[in-house]
Amino acid sequence: FSMTLNMNIISALIIIFLLNFANANNKSLTVMYHEETIAAFEKANNELAHCRLYRVNHRDDPNKDKILAKLKPKAISILEVNMQVILQTIITCSSIHEERKESFTAQSKSELSLWLGVISGTKWCGFKDIATDYEDLGSYERVDRCCRGYHYCPIKISSNHKKYGIINSYGRKIAHCDCDKMFFNCLKNIIKTSKNKSLKYKTEVVGILKFNVIEQKCLKDENNMQDGNERCAEIIEGVEVIDEEYLQYDEEYLKCLNFNVKKKYFVSNGYQ
Repeated sequence: FSMTLNMNIISALIIIFLLNFANANNKSLTVMYHEETIAAFEKANNELAHCRLYRVNHRDDPNKDKILAKLKPKAISILEVNMQVILQTIITCSSIHEERKESFTAQSKSELSLWLGVISGTKWCGFKDIATDYEDLGSYERVDRCCRGYHYCPIKISSNHKKYGIINSYGRKIAHCDCDKMFFNCLKNIIKTSKNKSLKYKTEVVGILKFNVIEQKCLKDENNMQDGNERCAEIIEGVEVIDEEYLQYDEEYLKCLNFNVKKKYFVSNGYQ
């Protein structure tokens, strides 16, 4: 399970900027969405208090509009954002209220988990998930958060389904390569920072199964937007002082946060 950490995600300044629309003294909700993923951030007393992710089956799923409509009365803003921004929100959601204690002992293997293709001690690490809701995590909570984030990838094709003009006949879900990279880095961070041997072992098992045993396939953009993404990163990282009034009228900045382009994808042999 050899890995090379490659940090290439747009600065968290984006999220800070979006959340700073709120009144610092009151609770507020900021909603962002991209393709099949919706993120709702609740801010209280100028701090990020809660985050919830929602997923739908496809970009134009009617349930997407229903979820946004349900969130709208409480939201101060609802924004469609690009791939890099939504990935950063997934990472941020995974880190909120993360359990820091690692003194737990491994629980016995769950036969239900094994039959459903989910790694024991987790509820999200497998071909499918057995979680009852977004907040439901297994005993190996940190690694389960990584797996949960991967399940909320905004661009993916389920097994034996057709989407983006591609038929997935690989017997498992195929996600966007940027989601694979996000997942990879999440697992790598646990192995690097955790002192719990049981957790590190479980994380290595997840990583080996995902990146070494299972044939690597992921989706890449057919129309290469790398130059545009790098330019956006320069623009956003260059903002030293967040001036909300100015940024609301900065067209180039807003284009980096929002774009509504229906891209074409192809199947690649790994995210690297």
